[in-house]
Amino acid sequence: MRSARHCAQSLSGAWLSLLFASCFNPDRTPEQAIGGNASGDDDDAADDTCPEGQEGCPCADGGVCLSGLTCLSGFCVQATDDDADADDDDGGMDEDNADDDDDDSGDGDESGDEESGDGDESGDGDESGDDESGDDESGNDDSGNDESGDDESGDDESGDDESGDDESGDDESGDDDESGDDESGDGDESGDDESGDDDESGGDDGSGDDNESGDDDGGGDAEVVVQQIVAGGSHTCALIEAGRVRCWGTGKSGQLGYGNTDVVGDNEYPSEAGDVDVGGTVTHLAASEAGTCALLQNANVRCWGDGGVGQMGYGNTDDIGDDEHPREAGDVDIGGDTIQLAMSWRHSCALLEGGRVRCWGSGGDGRLGYENTESIGDDELPRQAGDVDVGDTGDTVIQIGTGSNFTCALLEGGRVRCWGSGGALGYGNSESIGDNEPPSVAGDVDVGGTVVQISVGWSHTCALLEGGQVRCWGAGESGALGYADTADIGDNESPSDAGDVDIGGTAVQISAGWLHTCALLDGGQVRCWGEGEFGALGYGNMDDIGDTEHPSEAGDVDVGGKVTQVAAGGGHTCALLESGQVRCWGEGDSGQLGYGNRENIGDDETPATAGDVPLGQRTPLLFGLFRR
Repeated sequence: MRSARHCAQSLSGAWLSLLFASCFNPDRTPEQAIGGNASGDDDDAADDTCPEGQEGCPCADGGVCLSGLTCLSGFCVQATDDDADADDDDGGMDEDNADDDDDDSGDGDESGDEESGDGDESGDGDESGDDESGDDESGNDDSGNDESGDDESGDDESGDDESGDDESGDDESGDDDESGDDESGDGDESGDDESGDDDESGGDDGSGDDNESGDDDGGGDAEVVVQQIVAGGSHTCALIEAGRVRCWGTGKSGQLGYGNTDVVGDNEYPSEAGDVDVGGTVTHLAASEAGTCALLQNANVRCWGDGGVGQMGYGNTDDIGDDEHPREAGDVDIGGDTIQLAMSWRHSCALLEGGRVRCWGSGGDGRLGYENTESIGDDELPRQAGDVDVGDTGDTVIQIGTGSNFTCALLEGGRVRCWGSGGALGYGNSESIGDNEPPSVAGDVDVGGTVVQISVGWSHTCALLEGGQVRCWGAGESGALGYADTADIGDNESPSDAGDVDIGGTAVQISAGWLHTCALLDGGQVRCWGEGEFGALGYGNMDDIGDTEHPSEAGDVDVGGKVTQVAAGGGHTCALLESGQVRCWGEGDSGQLGYGNRENIGDDETPATAGDVPLGQRTPLLFGLFRR
């Protein structure tokens, strides 16, 4: 960043506000501040220490220099009286000329049509209107901020405007606001992001060119704030400010969404990958073994990753995200407004407004609930399958969860119904449901209390009761159920028979992974049980917990701060802290922990020692203020 003293020396007349923004935004040249070089053709301009138009620096396009300077042999020098008069005559950058263009913002935009003043009515950094994706592939948009924050080549295709509005008027942000009420032009009426570029990370995010987040502890107070974390089989995704998404770990099936199959997080930080080009403002995420789905602000869904059996829902078996961005795939045609998503190994489900459920992917064992075992989404769309018959009128679903080969739904009134492979469903038998009958005929699982949340793992399910107790059923391998043994529950008894898991506190959220489970307690502590391989439980060892002892005996995981959400994945776990930062532990062989290496964490150290996952930083404005 240039010094304040240098900036003060550069300010003059009506151009003060323009150059003030330029000086304190190192990604923005004076030309961009006054409306010049809007195409971003000069990729190196943002790093030029001698900005065009200033004294001793090259002249701007057309021989333009700051007031009091004149262009001589291509450089700006002090003007004589005659030179100054000439500048006034030929449109030089004098104060009178700056005030005569009806441009109240002083940004070079005389149209007055859009309040950002960059001449870009869509807010996506593209003045030509030809770029429907809303991104400037040169890496320089009119704000001067590269939204990926780390693309040294300038060819940033991941960091486009996630509001998804193009000039056709299709506003994928979901607010259908074409009136201009959104002053930033990014589809976000919250007013949080005043730059209009949807970039709250500011670009200084571990790329190596100006790495402010490269510390082992993830950086300082200026890091982006995470709103949700999801853990898949060997990848992790975070929903961050302004509805943006960043993913890391294995990308072999395109599950990261960056248009390739590269691994992210093994030798670089997630901040360097930038934002996934989802094509809209995201409000909710779901992850599976090799896939990711995003719920957009407009209630549409976009999915990417392994599509081998139609689990992406696009009417084919193609992988998405391996050689294209999720934006290009468009919306999954579910046939209604979605409010929640769930994904597992080979199938996905959506909860629609009105409490309806629709599922797609592999239909084996009746896991989709359509009274057959046929796949859906491989050569037809989820909309065509219609609603799963979960129950009669009044049996309104409020949450959905998916396991490896079964599905569970939480209904109003705190009741649970499950369908798919028998034994894991909790009905006290091993019969499959949904393969030749609808889930409604099975009735409610006898959990033994009013349920407020469910979480479905690979082959087990846990329910959080309204009093903060936890009850689990399904496969008890490695102690995943937490009852101090490895016995299965629900195959010949009901979950109510097993009673509460002794976690030693009041739970407010639960997360079931492949073979382990974690609970968030009301004081912000985390306790985990099940398979401890790779350090997935976070206790500084690889011991299983819950197979011969109760989770209460293990105590709290030393995360290093108060936790607001926990996510258990394949062999790793992540926690969202009260600070808005993320810490991960467990298996790291695919970079899924996000610390720039392939090391496991939690096997011989605690998660607190790893620090925050570096996800990027906000853009510093001035004097300790940060754009939020």
